[in-house]
Amino acid sequence: MKTITLFFIAAIFATNSFAQLSPSGNWGKIVPAIPADPANDVELTDVFTDADNGDGIGDGALKVDGKTPKGVDVVGQGAFFKVDGTMEPGTTYTINTVIYTTESSSCIVNVKLYNLTDGTELSVSGKITIKGIKNAPENIATISLNHTALSSDDGDELEIRYVREDDGKKARNFNIDVLTLNGIALPTTAPVLSVANNVLDSGITVFPNPVSNVLNFQLKSSDVQIKNVTLVNILGKSVYKSKNTNPISIKNFAKGIYILKMQSEDGKISNKKIIID
Repeated sequence: MKTITLFFIAAIFATNSFAQLSPSGNWGKIVPAIPADPANDVELTDVFTDADNGDGIGDGALKVDGKTPKGVDVVGQGAFFKVDGTMEPGTTYTINTVIYTTESSSCIVNVKLYNLTDGTELSVSGKITIKGIKNAPENIATISLNHTALSSDDGDELEIRYVREDDGKKARNFNIDVLTLNGIALPTTAPVLSVANNVLDSGITVFPNPVSNVLNFQLKSSDVQIKNVTLVNILGKSVYKSKNTNPISIKNFAKGIYILKMQSEDGKISNKKIIID
């Protein structure tokens, strides 16, 4: 997970290595139209389960977590990164990315460079199988793709797509740790929360952080009604669940990084990184 600085942006435009594209953009979820069911969804969240894939251990990755209706398998869920700006003919765009899973189940992912404007695939990895965590290091895959923009790509928008092409079972999730475009790191962090989710974030304070004894909650807005609270370790395992915001005694939890997930009564979700020391 990388932070893009103005220094990098300035360097890119100075060398013209990206032409009209910029090393920034936004993540979004890919949800197939069928089945037309609200339970058919994809949740994008930050996790810290990544190995050192060239960017540091536990620096953060994006989890692509498919949700399905009960008893239904959904093929084609995934995530995309829409790159800011547009393509310029004659410029070669190269991506390098690392995907992995910490689940026991394997999954199959197809990574694609996609012309969003024309709706065409420019370059594809084909089906990449990442095996379950027990098969490490085969639970990690590194993919490289490139495309030299044609005259037909002039002024068109570029997306980087990660599409699951396995049997669609909801346990087959994966994480995106590294994504670079022409050697420059793109952010692998969850999308900016909506205004409603920001209300949830701003309406509750969790303290202290780092914490070594008891984690406390303070509700600052009467608009916030918490439905459930879950504490997840770096392996993605839930170590604590509650339907209220009572203080959490963490004395018996291992030191490290955790994600505190809070869901409000109206379905909004907030994720906070918690450090237990």
